Amino acid sequence: MARSLLTLLSAQPRTTVDTWPVNGRAGLVARHDERVAAVITLDLVQNRVAQIWAVLSDKLRSWNRPVTQRM
Repeated sequence: MARSLLTLLSAQPRTTVDTWPVNGRAGLVARHDERVAAVITLDLVQNRVAQIWAVLSDKLRSWNRPVTQRM
């Protein structure tokens, strides 16, 4: 999964992917030009990815505020 995501994003310079807690679970945060573009979490069943959850676009406005303002 990670390899596929990195392949998709490699054509987009200035894009990074970091691990970050999402709703109390491990998740991935994709940023483009330092703004959050996607938040991704995985549902695992027996150590295999069963489902991928991704949130994109305007729903992430709060993720683009400074950390002190999110709390």
